[in-house]
Amino acid sequence: MLGRIFLSWVFAGAVSSTPAFGQVLSNSQVKKLEALALKPVRDQVEEIQKDVPIEILKSTRPRSTQHFNFLPLSQKTVADITDLEGLYGKAPCPIEGKSVIYVAEDAPPSTLLHEYAHYLQLTNEKRWCELEKSGLTTEEKRERAIMYHRFEFEVLKVLWTMRETIPWLTFEDRLILIEGLNREDKILKQNKFEGLDEATSVALQGQVDAIRAQIELISWVRKKPQDGAAVIQKMEVISLKACAEQTLGGSYLDRLNLCLKKRCQLGGFSCQPISQSDRKLYDDDLGLTVYAWVKPFKDQENCSIQKLKDELGERPEESTKCWKTWVASRSKNRQLGMVKKLDPQVVAKKYFAPKLKIDKSISFFEANRPDLFLNQFYCFFIYQKSVSYEKLPPTQFGHAVQGASFTGETLLAYQHWLTQNPSGQFCSKLVKSMTGQSPQMLKVSPKAMVIVLNPLALLTSGLSKYEEAARKAINHERLHHVYAQSEKVRNRVKTLWQSLKDDEREKFKSEHASYDFSSELILLREYFSYHFQSEPEAYEAWL
Repeated sequence: MLGRIFLSWVFAGAVSSTPAFGQVLSNSQVKKLEALALKPVRDQVEEIQKDVPIEILKSTRPRSTQHFNFLPLSQKTVADITDLEGLYGKAPCPIEGKSVIYVAEDAPPSTLLHEYAHYLQLTNEKRWCELEKSGLTTEEKRERAIMYHRFEFEVLKVLWTMRETIPWLTFEDRLILIEGLNREDKILKQNKFEGLDEATSVALQGQVDAIRAQIELISWVRKKPQDGAAVIQKMEVISLKACAEQTLGGSYLDRLNLCLKKRCQLGGFSCQPISQSDRKLYDDDLGLTVYAWVKPFKDQENCSIQKLKDELGERPEESTKCWKTWVASRSKNRQLGMVKKLDPQVVAKKYFAPKLKIDKSISFFEANRPDLFLNQFYCFFIYQKSVSYEKLPPTQFGHAVQGASFTGETLLAYQHWLTQNPSGQFCSKLVKSMTGQSPQMLKVSPKAMVIVLNPLALLTSGLSKYEEAARKAINHERLHHVYAQSEKVRNRVKTLWQSLKDDEREKFKSEHASYDFSSELILLREYFSYHFQSEPEAYEAWL
């Protein structure tokens, strides 16, 4: 950029109203940038060099990907250029009438377009370079500060509007773009200048949250499956405790034993109940629940029940020493396996639900392990944009999502995304780091309509409401298929949604905040299923 030399304090006292900035870039220049953004980096270089030379600076930072390595390196280094933005690039004022764009050899690809946009701004706004001198007055410093943020905001905003059409945009590019625009927007508004409209600001903040969540997930890719297993085991305890708290009648110990028995039945293994003597050892509910889940327990490496409880309470979604130690002591390197196919004649009864006409067309499956459900379906939900990383982290997925519905044809497109698309490849690595295996694919025919149920996620409702939760879960997934198969249903749902008041729509979204409702298809499908899941037969009369 032009040199990150100003802070927001320079604005102090500069303005008292809320002025809007005029556009520095002309419409034709914006169109030129849009056209360049569609081209590969090599073609961008060829076009930009017709206007201004590009000099690639040496960098001492180790980096595996260099997007500008087809250009010759300058004798200059990043240390030789003052105010190099992010140590990546700069469009300085011309010297003796000669302009240049500096780009570090390890810069992300958007750096070139970013600095070229600043070069165009400099050709339009001569005042910037007039202010590039020492001994500026206080008023000149304010003027230059305003101009700096004006330039930077405009370039970031232009790139933001093009983000979905740029094919070469990397994760680092998105990070720089989103955090940069968010920062500039806040600086302008704090100093009484007009920034982004409210809707765009909210959307941008959501993108900032998403990027930060992905940064956290990147650290997971570098970890071992034992780390993921340790966190998933913490989620088992949290789920078990929620079950006991939501179950009615009896003491906490009685309710915990009932939930423990149900959890172990669902998983296909046996568990030892806890006794009154155990309660005397662990008089708090969390400690007792930890003990119930890890029993029989042997203290290893100074990892007592108290330490397991403390690690869970203080860092529930992080892999911690004692939980990793316990996982390692119990691990049998058991393969995840696959979800189990259910007999369609008994599935409705098992889930306490009425039979529907569509049942005969559906293949039903069931998962009995949270890591199994995570392995097979987390990336699928990311692919479909049903959930997002920041709203539903993978560690919570196996205890939060009650089922999945899809067609075999959808799985084919998903498999291509998983193996060929960079986003899919990242998700695959993430899941492998947590479960020890790459996402396993369910083998069904392309025309198959599939429902996979995850009864473990029903436990958090408590055993008193388990039947109701199970009935709603299977109804919900069946209604997804009804929605997908019927254009009449889709049209009626859209009309119904549009008839709701704004506060009613916002209420529904807030009540189901883990979904990614940026997709209208997901939004309307979920609204339909939630609307009729208690009485699924009612939708026919509603039509």
